[in-house]
Amino acid sequence: MDSRLACHIVTPVGCMGYGFDENLVAQELTRLAPSKIPTAIILDAGSTDSGPEKLALGTTTCPRSAYVKDLSKLLRLVHNFRVPLIFSSAEGDGADEHVRLMEEIIEEISAKETNQHYSFKTISLFSVIDKSVILERLNAGRISGCGACVPELTAKDVTESLLVLAQIGPEPFIVAMEATPDFNVIIGGRAYDPAPYVAFSMYQLKLQHPDIGPEQLESCHGGLLHMGKIMGCGGLCSTPKSHGAIATVYIDRTFDGKPIAPGPGGALHLDQAHYKQLEDERTVRVHGGRFVSSASHGQPYQLKLEAARVLGYRSITMGSMRDHILVQQLDNFLVSVKAYVKQQHPGIPGDWDLGFHVYGKGQSTPTGPGEVFIVAEAVAPTEQLATALVVSITVQVKLVGVANKHDSTGPTRVRKQLRATLRSA
Repeated sequence: MDSRLACHIVTPVGCMGYGFDENLVAQELTRLAPSKIPTAIILDAGSTDSGPEKLALGTTTCPRSAYVKDLSKLLRLVHNFRVPLIFSSAEGDGADEHVRLMEEIIEEISAKETNQHYSFKTISLFSVIDKSVILERLNAGRISGCGACVPELTAKDVTESLLVLAQIGPEPFIVAMEATPDFNVIIGGRAYDPAPYVAFSMYQLKLQHPDIGPEQLESCHGGLLHMGKIMGCGGLCSTPKSHGAIATVYIDRTFDGKPIAPGPGGALHLDQAHYKQLEDERTVRVHGGRFVSSASHGQPYQLKLEAARVLGYRSITMGSMRDHILVQQLDNFLVSVKAYVKQQHPGIPGDWDLGFHVYGKGQSTPTGPGEVFIVAEAVAPTEQLATALVVSITVQVKLVGVANKHDSTGPTRVRKQLRATLRSA
């Protein structure tokens, strides 16, 4: 192991807006300050893990007040400890609009009378790509799916999306740091979660050790990606879980990670990674992550594109079923419910769909299958139609029986009301 240090990275929480303990972060920065090792506060500010809603509707992961609260703490730490702040996927989806909103919040906080001594050099990175560029690449056959199960992209998908953005890698962050080395804050648009972690580490490696060649830098990429993958979720990697975490990065592929509290361009391979718990029983040393670039296989550098469009309105109905005879035939029954609803609403304009989420299936009781809970949802072009569809589901489930329904006493009549309660919402 090469024991030369490159940098320290402090992640207060896995996602900006969720809140964190400023005092704990300040204690760690105070502890790190005497080392004179470059230190940065880096964290994620959003994700599309929760689904496409933010992209389709232009909403944010947290309310504006939550970002104001966290940024107020973060900027105070930046000012007091003279460390840079870097975050990505601004306000959830990383759209250009949300990058600008983060700029606005930083300006608002800095303009307060109590913060007149604040002066931050802020860089913004934008990820939205003009739809005309996407359509041009699509027509030229230069866009491919992220996997075999991903449907082929169509021009309609592009034109009907609110916007299209790219999940950028570390390169734009590195370019920004090299162009403005005295930066205080970098606001990133949509980015691969480890990107800012890799970027700051790589930037410091190149800055402090100019003797490191391109091959050695590339060999470090895997370890840095591995570090960023873990640190991107804050202290969730620890046992017990913590809000925040700290990474100490060495100039080889090694990094130390510990809790605070008592992608693009290739693939990350962890098959040769090693983990060693250090003597303090809080820090884990990690080595062996490898980054295999697309270029090494003769393939072009590609970015993942993200977009979403509004499909319609959703209405749900939910409830439980205790009739063990019905539960035994539940799959067939739900098929019949869907057929009934379709029959009741002939000639519906546009696309619509019904779905059922069944919880508790497979449980057993002395008398047969146990109780199940069902969430039925309808998606339709209008709110009125979506509501009408779930009303039809509710009626069918509550009042209609099952074919061939029988118990130990023999067949029961189809008109028998089922013991189910479903309410639309």
